[in-house]
Amino acid sequence: MPPEIDETPPRPVVRAVAGSAFLALTGLTGHPSVVQEGVSGARIVAAAGSLAVTAGVLTPDHSARRTPSMTSPLGGRAGIRRRSSARSWGGRR
Repeated sequence: MPPEIDETPPRPVVRAVAGSAFLALTGLTGHPSVVQEGVSGARIVAAAGSLAVTAGVLTPDHSARRTPSMTSPLGGRAGIRRRSSARSWGGRR
């Protein structure tokens, strides 16, 4: 089996492109920094959008390897594992 190749772009590039794109979309490219101008709705939208895109691009897609128990909200058996014998529970056989 060949080794897996990480096809995600470099993190700093993704962050810079996503941040710049959302600043341009919200019209904040010519504005001073948040320290000078203060927080606004447009800045919150730009930050949230940039974070969402960055997380979406940089989060690896493991859907091909997931089993039904891994995708259920409770993790199959709600994270409960069976012990093979009474001894493993600390009791007598």
